[in-house]
Amino acid sequence: MQNRPSDSLVIGNIHNSIGEIHWAKHEHERALQSFKQAVQLFEQAKLANHSDMALFLDNIGLVYQQQKNYPEALIYCSKSLSIRQHCLPSNHPDLAMSYNNVGMIRWNLDHSDLAIELLREALNIRKESLPTQHPDIALSYRNLGVVYESTGQYKLALESFQQASKIYSKVWKDDHPKVVEIKKYIERVSQQSQN
Repeated sequence: MQNRPSDSLVIGNIHNSIGEIHWAKHEHERALQSFKQAVQLFEQAKLANHSDMALFLDNIGLVYQQQKNYPEALIYCSKSLSIRQHCLPSNHPDLAMSYNNVGMIRWNLDHSDLAIELLREALNIRKESLPTQHPDIALSYRNLGVVYESTGQYKLALESFQQASKIYSKVWKDDHPKVVEIKKYIERVSQQSQN
């Protein structure tokens, strides 16, 4: 018996939720299995261009990224980006998330110029679609800073980290891990730029 598309939507999202539980418990192989079951259900129900499919593919890619399997991560996160480009408005925050994810994977693969381009696109979408103090905007600045730092562009890295810090310090207390992390990045890049 074949599932109706509406059944596949529900069951696929259940598999995704189970995958997220496994992922949170660092059970990567079980997480991948659940996410891939969700993808398979959506493909069988001809829902391959549904926005939830993009989420499932993104989750698979991010698990592969955590496992440092960057080529596989790129395949899945790029598919997710393609679906989101097709089915979401050009300024949708989920589209920015996909640009961010593909950008960071490109950086992991030493494609820094392409990573910067993708991360800037994520930042532009987030600045257009989210409140000015949203943590995802700070995340975009942080990720750009990481890539700039890795390529020796310390001035741009410092500017990016400082922008992230402004937002983080307005959203969270001084002892929040993101605030502490970004302050360490600023200190490190400040020292590197003086050398």
